[in-house]
Amino acid sequence: MAGSGDRRTDALLRATEGAFQATGSRPRIVATADGRGVVAHAGARLLADLADVTGLTSVFGDALAPLRVRRAGHDPGRVAVDVAVILADGGEAIADLAVLRDQAGLFGPVASDPTAWVLSGMDGAALARLRQARALPRRPRTPLNFEEP
Repeated sequence: MAGSGDRRTDALLRATEGAFQATGSRPRIVATADGRGVVAHAGARLLADLADVTGLTSVFGDALAPLRVRRAGHDPGRVAVDVAVILADGGEAIADLAVLRDQAGLFGPVASDPTAWVLSGMDGAALARLRQARALPRRPRTPLNFEEP
């Protein structure tokens, strides 16, 4: 890797090249320069990872736990984050989750449209819990250190 001349940038580049750890149930990402495995919507995956790493997905899951019909089903926090990701990526409807679902190698399992529709049944109490969870201060689960070792 050629250095940029800036210590912080070089440290960031070293920290981010190669394989990336999966967050939650999202698949591991391997970054290469050979052009294989090119995917669309990689930036949307970064947004999903940010929600996972900061704990937002988890606190949303806790806040929306009463909506969970089956214990083995999709975590409602993960469903809420996937819906937010697709909206941020330009989606306009729950059916647009198919964009994430069609890239299982990038996003992992994504809830079906009927499962995501459960979120539309949130009452005022659920919305209040979601707002409260969103307002919680969060820190990355993994410390970010961009200084040279």
